[in-house]
Amino acid sequence: MERHELDVLVINMPPRSSKTWLITKNGSSWYIGRNPTHQVIASAYSDELAKEYGRDVRNKINSQDYQNVFPVQLSEDSTAKNRWHTSQGGVFISSGIGGGITGRGADLAVIDDPVKDWAEAKSAAHRKRNQDWFDTVLSTRLMPNGAIVLNMTRWDLEDLTKTVLEWCQQEKKRFKHVKIKALDEKGQSYWNSWWPPAKLTSMKIYRDPEKWLALYQQEPIVNQHSKMQRGWFKVIHELPKDCTKGVRSWDVAATEPKPGKDPDYTCGCKWFYSETLKGYIIADMIRGQWSPGDVDRVMLNAAKADGRSVEIWEEQEGGSSGVNTYTKRAQMFAGFTYHGQTMSGKGSKEIRANPLASAAQAGNIYVLAGPWLDAFFQEIDYFPSTVMHDDQVDAASLGYSKITGDGSTGMIDWAREEKRLWKIAEQIARRENIDMDEAVKMARKGKT
Repeated sequence: MERHELDVLVINMPPRSSKTWLITKNGSSWYIGRNPTHQVIASAYSDELAKEYGRDVRNKINSQDYQNVFPVQLSEDSTAKNRWHTSQGGVFISSGIGGGITGRGADLAVIDDPVKDWAEAKSAAHRKRNQDWFDTVLSTRLMPNGAIVLNMTRWDLEDLTKTVLEWCQQEKKRFKHVKIKALDEKGQSYWNSWWPPAKLTSMKIYRDPEKWLALYQQEPIVNQHSKMQRGWFKVIHELPKDCTKGVRSWDVAATEPKPGKDPDYTCGCKWFYSETLKGYIIADMIRGQWSPGDVDRVMLNAAKADGRSVEIWEEQEGGSSGVNTYTKRAQMFAGFTYHGQTMSGKGSKEIRANPLASAAQAGNIYVLAGPWLDAFFQEIDYFPSTVMHDDQVDAASLGYSKITGDGSTGMIDWAREEKRLWKIAEQIARRENIDMDEAVKMARKGKT
């Protein structure tokens, strides 16, 4: 890269491989020694870690051993860990992802382990943050002959390694992808003196194929415990002409994202049945983190775009809050066919997804190609999981139960049934002298 024979170098190595010491710290120091007039940017998942890189590179340049090889001098005012200059006009900046590098250029940009942990790696929001940062910030900082080094352990199929490699192909960059596995095909360790095979295979993570293959072998796979697999869903590129009457099912979460928080998504899944295909089609998925007011706007706009031939179903909470939501939505969707569906007594989300999983495995579920599909498949890969959202699966499961006409999920008008229960609850509340929420719970138990 220093000879301008490569534009991008992607290095994937296991944890505790000294990759940061070798590539980010010593590699950057060597590069600056060879090019003291150049600008270098180093990024990591946090500002604190990035400052450590900047301090270590600065201290190395100041060391006598370094000076014996590269007579590079730092300017007198270069005391900051994260921003300093060489007396020849070069600049070194280190920053966490999302930090302040806008307005700076890079002859060399080094990205070191942009992921903090497993939960962050499996968060669609964090992955999108990293991808957006690379697309709109880091890659736009490059000088005309600038180069990028991505130095990381792999965690997930959709991580920054994939983003950068796809970018290289799209931009026709000269790149090299180096993958170093903990154990090779013959069972030999890449670093026998530090990580001998017996030590590696005795680790707890070795018994978890998903984590072992990703972190130590640099070969991330889909979750082996998933109830569904993306390969079960058949992708089509246009809707058959017989897709006229459909269902849009909603799983609503009206909580806006805040710094450090990754709330649930509001998802609306549109379904059709095709006699031509003899199967059910997921034609669209709307997904976002919105405020309550924005949720109403998104749902109403979707209804108008879908048309009156598409019924609207929404998963509802029980009790008075569910009734209030239903009343509000029914007014909002005047002129459309709208239903609320309470999920109490319907089992866990995993159980409710069983019919969808079975139909997909049997080859009866199609998906219409679109920009929403990658996020949907990511959720499918890890359902059920504690590190991934499951709102798209929830919306899809509800929609499948409705498009198939499954009476066990309550095709009877929900509002009429809820009204009957509400009258019973009012009688219980008066008789037992309790509030309505408690009375509704008792009425539901009595119904069961």
